[in-house]
Amino acid sequence: DSCPPIPNCGIGYTCKVVKHPDNCPICKCVPCDDKPCIPKEGFGCTSIQMATGCRMCRCEPCRELKSCDAPCAKSRNSAGCPVCDCPGTKGPFPTTAGNPEVESREPFDYQNDAENSFDP
Repeated sequence: DSCPPIPNCGIGYTCKVVKHPDNCPICKCVPCDDKPCIPKEGFGCTSIQMATGCRMCRCEPCRELKSCDAPCAKSRNSAGCPVCDCPGTKGPFPTTAGNPEVESREPFDYQNDAENSFDP
């Protein structure tokens, strides 16, 4: 009198459990009611996959951003929150080449380098 396991539905479908006469729950796979993730003003929204196999929209309040210091410009991140987008922050760090003051300083200070390292 053991029940058969409830199957997993495919992506985009969720399991609607229906009672069966022999008291075993059976699963009917129904399409998800996935609503598009609409960004709300002042909130950052991302679509997340839930355990049911359906997606839901999770919105969290954005941190308030008054203004950005030059040379940074205000833009929006993937969730829709305002962020300061600064040139030179993506990719390699700005070099000190052509700055004789920095190059002639001995001994070279490696401490700052270690703090900027993102190697695991």
